[in-house]
Amino acid sequence: MRRSKSHTPAALVAALNQGGSIWELDTNDDGEDDILIGSAEEVLADVFHHFEIDALPERWALRKLDSAEVGSLRADMLEEMGGNP
Repeated sequence: MRRSKSHTPAALVAALNQGGSIWELDTNDDGEDDILIGSAEEVLADVFHHFEIDALPERWALRKLDSAEVGSLRADMLEEMGGNP
């Protein structure tokens, strides 16, 4: 199951219910993987600020989740919350 370090399951479900963009930060073996909410610009700005960097390291990737992944993430978050949206 994907986990977010930056957002609670309730915040993720709320963003998903409102049609928000959900992003996956893959940091390979650096241990900083995360699920993030916002526009591409907002998410990149947050990542750059948090890690005090000017660009993503070459081995890192940021990608927007597709609709199937968003549905799966929503189901996971609802399960984690005990079925309450």
